[in-house]
Amino acid sequence: MWFALALVHGPVFWQWVLLPVVGFAIELVIRARNTKEPAYVVNATLLPSKVLGLEIARSQSFHYQPGDYVFVKCPSLSKYEWHPFTISSAPEMQDVLSVHIRSAGSWTGKLYQLFREQHEQWIRSGNSKYEPGVLVHLDGPYGTPSTHIFESKYAILIAAGIGITPFASILKSMLYRNKQGSSRMNLQKVHFYWLNREQKAFEWFVELLSRIEAEDTNNLFDINLYMTGAQQKSDMKSSTLFVAMDLMHSQTQVDLITGLKSRTQTGRPDWEEIFQDVAKQHAPDKVDVYFCGPPGLSLQLRNLCHKYGFGYRKENF
Repeated sequence: MWFALALVHGPVFWQWVLLPVVGFAIELVIRARNTKEPAYVVNATLLPSKVLGLEIARSQSFHYQPGDYVFVKCPSLSKYEWHPFTISSAPEMQDVLSVHIRSAGSWTGKLYQLFREQHEQWIRSGNSKYEPGVLVHLDGPYGTPSTHIFESKYAILIAAGIGITPFASILKSMLYRNKQGSSRMNLQKVHFYWLNREQKAFEWFVELLSRIEAEDTNNLFDINLYMTGAQQKSDMKSSTLFVAMDLMHSQTQVDLITGLKSRTQTGRPDWEEIFQDVAKQHAPDKVDVYFCGPPGLSLQLRNLCHKYGFGYRKENF
C-alpha cells in the first residue's frame, strides 16, 4: 500500500526504487530455485542459556560441507522471514541435519517459545517419543571460510560461546574422517579452544567433546576449555575451589565442571603464551587459525597471527 501511494504522490519515485526492486525480485527468484523441498523438524532439544537444538529431516538431494550454513524459514512464525544458521551436524549423517539457535531476538525468541510450548505439551501427554513435526524451509547450503580447514596441516580452532556451532560440524566430520582413515583430510594436529562465561554453556556440546576424547586414538585433538566468568587461580577467594578441582582431576581424571577428561581452565586465556607454544611445537610448518566469536577478540587474534606468521580465517559471530 505504501509503495503504491509513493508512486502516486511522487512521479519520479520509480526511478529511485527501480534498481533495488529489480535486485529484490532477482533474489526472490534465486531463493525460490535454491530452496529445497519442505522439511520437518524431527527432534528438538531445549538447551541451557536459551539455545534450541533442532534436528531437521535431510533429503537425499541436500549436500553440504562441514561449516556450511543455511537460511531457515518457519511458516508457523512468518511466511517471508529467512534467517541464517550454521549447520552443526556432519555431512556424514545422512538422515538429518542439525542447527543450534540461540534465542537472541524477536524471531529466534518466538521459535524457542514455539518448541518450548510443544515440549511442555509432550510432557503432559506422556508420549514416549517427542515428534514436533514443525514445517521448515531450507535455502542453501552456503560455504564459509572454515571449510578450508581440511586443507591445513596444523590448525587452531577458537570458539567463543555459541560460536562453537560451525566447529561442531567440523569436529564431527574430523572425527569421522580420522576414524575411517580418509584421504580427504590433511590435518595432523587440531588445537581446539572453547570459551564460555558460565558452566552450563558447556552442556551444548559436551557429548560431542566426550566422544572425541573416547575415540581420538590417533591423538589428533588437543581440547582446551575456558570458563571466563570464573575467577583466576590467583584469586585467593576461590583458592579452596581450585584446590578441590585439581584434587578431583588428579585422582579421577574427570573435570568437575564438564565431566570431561580435559581440565577446564578459569579466566581468560593468555593468547600470547598459547600462540608462542604452538609455534614452537610445529615450527617451521605453518599453523592456520580459525575463529568464531566477537570482533574484539578477533582483532587481538588477527594481530597475533600476523606476529607469528599464522594464517587467519574468521566467521561472523
